[in-house]
Amino acid sequence: MFKKAIVIGATVAAGLLLLSVGFAASTNSRNTQQVDTAVVNTAPSNIQQHITTFTGPINESFHTAMISQVTHNGASAYYNEFSTAPENGRNLNIYVSNNGTGMVKFDVKRNGVKLETVDIAAGTGKLRSFTELADSAIGLSGDWEVYVYTTDGAKMNLNVNAPQY
Repeated sequence: MFKKAIVIGATVAAGLLLLSVGFAASTNSRNTQQVDTAVVNTAPSNIQQHITTFTGPINESFHTAMISQVTHNGASAYYNEFSTAPENGRNLNIYVSNNGTGMVKFDVKRNGVKLETVDIAAGTGKLRSFTELADSAIGLSGDWEVYVYTTDGAKMNLNVNAPQY
């Protein structure tokens, strides 16, 4: 009986060891496969970004609106996320107009990758333009996040617009 328990215990321990090795191996290969799959299934992308300072109103209502003429007031941050689709065009403009009294920070992420932070002085705005340059892509795709905030707690008065065309 005692020998049988040792054999069963050793068999169970060996089985658990094999399961843990198999689980670790399958986790690693699954992660690698996901990356490979993402690369294979995602159209090549080569975006170019331009940043322009502007004053005055924003008016691009004739394009597909990812963010449509949003006004944001208060000390809390502005956040929005959206997805661009290739059939809507190769270009995306993200406008933030700072009508407040203090400087704000303007962050953009595409597919989880944070791009540089841009400062927007009071009474001005910034336009961040993105263009898909890859010849094999029919348009600009991606999951985008826009985050605008103040570092000094001042109340913000923002206008935000993001057309794709």
